[in-house]
Amino acid sequence: MYTLPPPPPHSHHPAAAPDTEYYYNLMNGDYCDRIMSEPLPLGMRFLPTDVELVRVYLKQKLIVGSLPHGLQKLFLDVALYQHSPQELIAMHEQLEEDQEDWYFFTPRNRKYLNGQRPERTAGNGFWKAIGKDTPVVEYNGEVIGFKRVLDFYEGRHPEGVKTEWKMHEYLTKEQKDHAHAGTTSMQLNKWVLCKIYKNKRDKKRKIIDSSDHDEDNYVRHRQYNDEAFLQAHREVENAGLNGLFYYGNHHVWGGFGDPEFDGFDHQFVHPPTH
Repeated sequence: MYTLPPPPPHSHHPAAAPDTEYYYNLMNGDYCDRIMSEPLPLGMRFLPTDVELVRVYLKQKLIVGSLPHGLQKLFLDVALYQHSPQELIAMHEQLEEDQEDWYFFTPRNRKYLNGQRPERTAGNGFWKAIGKDTPVVEYNGEVIGFKRVLDFYEGRHPEGVKTEWKMHEYLTKEQKDHAHAGTTSMQLNKWVLCKIYKNKRDKKRKIIDSSDHDEDNYVRHRQYNDEAFLQAHREVENAGLNGLFYYGNHHVWGGFGDPEFDGFDHQFVHPPTH
């Protein structure tokens, strides 16, 4: 059985909203390091939702300056716009070439001094945005950030050749609101969060890809080899929950911040006690 340590005692985190503090049990450094010291079981994937990427990981990076050590192998600090995707993967030994998604924190510079348009040149090519920014919306309707989808082209604009590489670029609402022109600095943002992947999706992957479907309805779990847990997982999946939740002593990637949780059977899923 794949066993995880019990959650640490509750403690307040400066980035935690009152109704989302349970997320920051995961951000506790020692607790996180213990979890991440064990590899995920075969078939398990790290697949945070758009809301989790902005609210938990990007805000933690902006407010605290770093993530717990155990998470730093999942979110690398890079100068993303200085390299092609192939170069980025090859430069970092801890990245596995066959994984589906790669996560990076990167500075973002202006294309022109005093402008708000970001520089998209990267290595031997450039990133081209698709459409407009998509709001990242909490379950209560609050917009907490924005996502931009981009394709990577080899060559120079506008004659580049489109590749299979895609990227989701995330920034918080505050970052977008405060991206004013008129500054003498070429830096547009100190950190944004980027998810890079190859556009090779099988049917199952397309179901959970946030660019095509609502990934919040996909529940990820860390432990799955007893019948009671499987039954709880089926009920949670039917309820459409997401985020991080607990079943007994099991730690499950999913969540209960949604309104649907109010009527959910707490004998299967319940928040951690403080």
